[in-house]
Parts: sequence; C-alpha cells; structure tokens
Amino acid sequence: MVRVVRMAGVALVAVGLALLVGFSVYAVRDERFQKAGLLKDRNPGNMLYESQYFAAATIHLFLVSGAVAGGLLALNGMTLFLVGSVVGRLGHPRLVAILEDGDVEHEVRA
Repeated sequence: MVRVVRMAGVALVAVGLALLVGFSVYAVRDERFQKAGLLKDRNPGNMLYESQYFAAATIHLFLVSGAVAGGLLALNGMTLFLVGSVVGRLGHPRLVAILEDGDVEHEVRA
C-alpha cells in the first residue's frame, strides 16, 4: 500500500505540474488582456474599453488561478509521495498497518 501512496503522489505531481505549466503559458501569452489594458490606459473614462478590460481581466484571473491550483496540486502530490516514502522507510507498525488495512482504529502493539 505504501507503493500505491507513492504512485498516487507521483501522479498528482505530474498532473499538477502539467496544469501549472499549461495555465502559465496561456496566462503569459494572453494578448486580449494586454490589448484591453493598453486601450483602457489610452482612453481613460471610456466605458466601452473599461468593460472590455474587465472581461479580459476576468479571463486572465481564471488563467492565473488555474496555474496556482496546479502548483498547489503538485505540492499536495509531493507531500503524499514524501509521506509514503517516510512511512515505508521507518516501518512504524501502526502507520504501516493503517496504510495496509486502511483502518484507522486498528492498533498494532509493538
């Protein structure tokens, strides 16, 4: 079961990094946000350009939050991998029994 926990951690890290890189690339290359910001700055007080900027900023915020979520998912996967590695190395009977049986109430007396 320790191996399964580590494999799940590796899978979460891979998915998290893919999300992080993918959303980051789209956020950096978001031309609509850059163009809307430029037009808003050139025409202060124009409601049309301000509404276009708001729409572009909403999409840009979605892209940035997707990148942050991917980073947090990768961090959670790394934590799960490290917990599985530590439990596997230490071999603490109670922790191994919990991971083997999935029963938290199960106690092993050492």
